[in-house]
Amino acid sequence: MLADSFGEVVGVDLSEPLLDIASVKRGRDNVRYVRSNVLDIREEGGFDLVYSHTMLHHLEDYRAGLEHLKSLVRPGGTVALIDNVSDLCPTPPRAAYTWPAVWGFPRSVRELGLRDAWFMLRFWHSKPWLDHLLSDRYLSRDQFRSLYGSVFPGAHFDDLGFALAMSWKAPALN
Repeated sequence: MLADSFGEVVGVDLSEPLLDIASVKRGRDNVRYVRSNVLDIREEGGFDLVYSHTMLHHLEDYRAGLEHLKSLVRPGGTVALIDNVSDLCPTPPRAAYTWPAVWGFPRSVRELGLRDAWFMLRFWHSKPWLDHLLSDRYLSRDQFRSLYGSVFPGAHFDDLGFALAMSWKAPALN
C-alpha cells in the first residue's frame, strides 16, 4: 500500500525467508527489501514516513530504538509506530499464550477443519514459538505513553487493544 503513495519504500527485517516471501508477494519496482537490524539502517536525507509495526518490543533498548527511528524521519515527515503492550509486563506468562489456543480450538476446528486446527494448536504450544513469545518484553500502556511521548513530544496515541499506536510529525524546517 505504501508503494502507491511514496516514490520509494524500504522494508526492513532480520529474517531472510520473510523478506523473500515479501518480495514475491509484494514486489514492486519502487520497493526495496533489506535484511538488517533496524538500528543499522541509515538514509541520507531521511524518510517521509517511518513506520514500524509490532517490532520494538524485540529491541534490547526501547529508547535507543525510538531515538534511532526519530533520526530517520526528515523534517516535516511522520513517524507511525505500533507495538504490543501488556499490563502483565514485561512478559505475559506462558499460559497467556497456551490457554487461548486451547480455548479457541473448537472454533478453529469449525473455521479451519480438524487437520489445520490441530496444526495451529501444536504450533502455539511448540517450544520454539513459546521461547520466542516469552522472550518479548512489553511495556504497559502507561510506560508506552510515557517513553514514546518523551522521545516524540506532542505525539498522538491510539489504543488498539493488544497494542498502542503512536503518530508524530517532525517539525518542518523554516
